[in-house]
Formats: sequence, C-alpha cells, structure tokens
Amino acid sequence: AVVDLELIRLATMRATAEQRQRIMQHAVDGRAFLNDPVAFRLLDIEFHQSLNDAADNRLLSALAQSLYDISLDVRRVASAVPGNIEKSVGQHIEVAEAVMARNVPAAVAAYRRHLEHVRDTTITVMEKA
Repeated sequence: AVVDLELIRLATMRATAEQRQRIMQHAVDGRAFLNDPVAFRLLDIEFHQSLNDAADNRLLSALAQSLYDISLDVRRVASAVPGNIEKSVGQHIEVAEAVMARNVPAAVAAYRRHLEHVRDTTITVMEKA
C-alpha cells in the first residue's frame, strides 16, 4: 500500500491536464464494463498505468506494476464476483475526481479505500479456492 499511495500522491501533484483527463476517462469508461470482467480487467490495467505514468517515478511505477502482476490471476476471479466491478468503478471515479481537483488528501484517502476493497475481495476469493 505504501508504494501505491505514494504514487497517487505524486500523480495528484504532478499530472498534466492531459494525464488527468486520461485518468478520468479510464475511470468513467469502466461503467461500460460492469458485466464484462475481462474487458474491465484490461481497462483496470490502463487506469492504474495512467496513474503510475502521471506520478512520473519509474522506480515506484515498476514496483507497483510488479505487485499488480503478481495478484492478477486472483483478481481475475475476484472481478467475476457480482458487485465487485461496480464498486471498483465507483472507487476509480472517486480517485480520478480527486486527481482532477489536485486534492492530494482526498486522492490518497480514496485510493486507500480502493486498496482495502481489493485486499478484502482478494482474501475472500483466496479463502474459497
């Protein structure tokens, strides 16, 4: 969580107008994939990568991407659980809105809630496996 939260802090401070718009577009586009876990996972990768790019810190971005990749198989299963995509999309939008507003505390808090949701749903899926 430390790596991801620092990336969000940096992204909120450093993102260009174009990067902020891309982050928001990826977040909002998630609404189109509420019933398509595969498409949502692909968009999720783009959303998180756009945040990492905006942070402009290659080391932290590489660390975050590695952690994301490690959990990808479990997250695929968790994405198929009813309601998980809808909640993630809502959280992505909250994060994107805070980034758009350059509100660092709100962006970090929203991303922390998203990470907690991801953690909790991942643990639930792993316990059932």
